[in-house]
Amino acid sequence: IRLRLQMPDVDAAPCNRPPDHCPNKKHPCSGTTFRRYGKPKKHVRDAYVHAVHAQRWQCTSCGYIFRVYPRGVTRRQQTLRLQAMSVHYWVLGMSLGAVTDALAGLGCAIGRSTVHDNLRQTGTVARRKLRARLRSKMKVRVVGMDCTHVTEQGKDKVVMQAADAGTGMTLEITPLHAEDEHTITRYVQRIAKLTGCDVIVSDDADAFKAAADAAGVKHQVCQQHVVP
Repeated sequence: IRLRLQMPDVDAAPCNRPPDHCPNKKHPCSGTTFRRYGKPKKHVRDAYVHAVHAQRWQCTSCGYIFRVYPRGVTRRQQTLRLQAMSVHYWVLGMSLGAVTDALAGLGCAIGRSTVHDNLRQTGTVARRKLRARLRSKMKVRVVGMDCTHVTEQGKDKVVMQAADAGTGMTLEITPLHAEDEHTITRYVQRIAKLTGCDVIVSDDADAFKAAADAAGVKHQVCQQHVVP
């Protein structure tokens, strides 16, 4: 199996292009002209780049001073490329400890909590993109749903998986606070609104039937849950 991974690029050269508008959030400013205000050095954690130069700008209207980092670099010490590498390693089946060991061998020592934070942020961004795509383009006629339980730090977690029943494509995997009728109803209503589906397919739990009625969609019991 060939797996093609596209990592974010990291540019060591400073960004010499000023922004389009002043990014001052405390005191909103409509300024569009800036003057250069130095190029401080920033040490970063990356497999290839270890330091970059940020470009500081000062707004000529309000005097606000801010930094513009090169491509692939943010306020965090690790680059976006290193963050992506940690996520890809974990997706390939490596534990948090194994990910930290592998990155340490590349000269990019980060802790397990940092890897976990990278996974959390990546998952949040992925869910936002998926929901935006569902709102704008995708039309799913039949959505299959199923609850499962996983153990996280010794505690039982309820996880809901939603998929396009026609193509089998996973739409969302998200934790739920509980498996009661109220929680499932809210989830089904949200997914029905996002996908515009007509039918949901699930097991024979009564909560899904009530949730489908509340969402205004039809409910079908999955045969794989009842035939055996």
